Amino acid sequence: MECQGADLLHVLLCCSERAAHLARVCRQSTIFQDVVEGKADIIKNKTVMQDFKTVADVMVQAMVQHYISAEYPALGGHVLGEESCQFTTVNGTCLDLGVQPTEQETAELLEQAMRGADASTAARMASVVHGPPPDVGPVAAEACRRLEGTSLPLEDLAVWIDPIDCTSEYVRGAPAYTDDVTRLVTSGLPAVTVLVGVFRRSSGRPVMGVVTQPFGNQNSDGTWSSAQYWGVCHGDLRLSNLPPSSPAAAPSSVVMTSRSERDDVISSLRSAGLQPMAASGAGYKLLQVALGSALGFVVSLSSTFLWDTCAPDALLQAVGGSLVFKDGKTIRYDRTVADSRNSGCLLAARDEQSLKRLTDALATCPDVL
Repeated sequence: MECQGADLLHVLLCCSERAAHLARVCRQSTIFQDVVEGKADIIKNKTVMQDFKTVADVMVQAMVQHYISAEYPALGGHVLGEESCQFTTVNGTCLDLGVQPTEQETAELLEQAMRGADASTAARMASVVHGPPPDVGPVAAEACRRLEGTSLPLEDLAVWIDPIDCTSEYVRGAPAYTDDVTRLVTSGLPAVTVLVGVFRRSSGRPVMGVVTQPFGNQNSDGTWSSAQYWGVCHGDLRLSNLPPSSPAAAPSSVVMTSRSERDDVISSLRSAGLQPMAASGAGYKLLQVALGSALGFVVSLSSTFLWDTCAPDALLQAVGGSLVFKDGKTIRYDRTVADSRNSGCLLAARDEQSLKRLTDALATCPDVL
């Protein structure tokens, strides 16, 4: 059984925007800090002292899984994510969060999870979960035409979801912090992303990805709306809604890194004439490379997972870029949650010349593998 590329992309865009809306609604709750708990050890990021799982995290993933599986039943057992469906409330009750048969039942379950919350918050969240599909930006006519002529084999597809990447910034809720020199946002709510990536199970390689910033645009009234980006890299087809490469407009030496990156890696990048820029969120940092806002991305600490990289990997490939390990090998996404860590130094760039600059810079760090 096959699906049309345009139809699959539309489903992913709608699911991602619905997820972004749910994340915003949950973030508005006055008792938001009461609905966070520590993540299970199996998926704990070693570089973060306090990492959080939220009701929104779990519910966003369950909702995306629900709608993708409803549209494409053949994908039902192959929509994978960072979160488990279990959530422990503040009074120790363990709940299985998921989309219930009715809006009222979902609201009641969410109210249980957010014990002490006003019922209106749970009701608003359930309304998003069960409401009509959200409006998403139109796909350009030429891209739509090419996608309509593209079929993908459903029996060979699977999906990785990161429901809320950069959970620490989401929980903290800080406004955007912009670097004075590069004007790049390095932390705050805009660094939060919803990541949905599709890959071929036979090759382990991504074919489509959607990266959504739930807090990508702040409106004049203080509310937030999404910024949404997509990419397709299937066979010889390369399509995206990303801007064309414009080296003159990009800070050509900026390399996105984690805040805990090794000192010798930072020194090597600087010695090569590059400008390391520490920022929050793996998905956000990779998005900046795909957008052309940064030259590259380096993370040497094995601190990313398949759900962090699948969607951005597709976007990078769609614009002629790449996300690889230091030895040039690509990431295979046909692995289990238990084997989901990207072990090794990862590099990303939008073109081969930029990737070579990163590789050459790290040649002075032989123990970085």
